[in-house]
Amino acid sequence: MQTKVIIAGIIAGVVSFLLGWVLWGMLLMDYYEANMIVYEGMEKDPMNMLGMVVSQLSGGLLIAYIIGNAAGAMNWKRGATIGLYVGFFMTLMMTMYFFAFFNWYANNTILVVDLLLNTAFTALLGAIVGWYLGRGTSGA
Repeated sequence: MQTKVIIAGIIAGVVSFLLGWVLWGMLLMDYYEANMIVYEGMEKDPMNMLGMVVSQLSGGLLIAYIIGNAAGAMNWKRGATIGLYVGFFMTLMMTMYFFAFFNWYANNTILVVDLLLNTAFTALLGAIVGWYLGRGTSGA
């Protein structure tokens, strides 16, 4: 993997960690708690911070790897488009998996909200990666 792609992935991972903390950890915490079914012992308190950091960095590196190896993805618009598609299908895959196997969702609205929010979130990460990778080129 190229150094520029690795740096873009780390940037995306850090943004994902910080923005995710603000969105899901502060702004939307009450909404998610009201619309999810929580079982005793299901959530760790406190969470495993190392696991969260590894999760966010690996997600950032995945987006950067996909965008860095996609033709024409060296600007924020193309990065956002690729991020949108990746975010939509990855979130749809995971949400439907959880919906099929677990009794976590109090209603179907949370499924749609989560899909839309995660799609937009990944599109933003893709835009950041595309911007970073395209710096200094005519496509930036």
